[in-house]
Amino acid sequence: MRRHHLLFVIALLLPGLPGTGSALAADSHPIDTALQSCMDHNSTTVGMRQCQAQALADWDAALNTAYTQLMASQSPEAKTALRTAQRQWIAFRDAQIAYFKTVFDKMDGTIWPMIELQYSTDLSRKRAIQLYCYTKMTNLAAEPDPLCQ
Repeated sequence: MRRHHLLFVIALLLPGLPGTGSALAADSHPIDTALQSCMDHNSTTVGMRQCQAQALADWDAALNTAYTQLMASQSPEAKTALRTAQRQWIAFRDAQIAYFKTVFDKMDGTIWPMIELQYSTDLSRKRAIQLYCYTKMTNLAAEPDPLCQ
């Protein structure tokens, strides 16, 4: 498949990529900017999957940082509730990823594993931003962040 056709298919199928209508201001976050730059320089599905794998690792790290920062600012009762919510979210994420695998692993073509990886990445991306915004929300003295609007 020619590069521009492949990128068109990716843009249609990957809602979290910059410029594809993501509700989370995808083009404003450094991880998304790095992902887009990497994708722009890799025209093979193998290269694109490596870009996406790096984005997943980066979003997982951002998620862990956001969770740690939010936990640090909470009362003991809120920490317990947040810990419970996060454990339930992890179970949800893992179940979603298992679902993605059952769907995409049966599809023919090299693009489907990358789409599966993108959907998995998007779960961590959304949760990382959500936790980050919760921290902003609980700090009333903080400047508004466009990422949280």
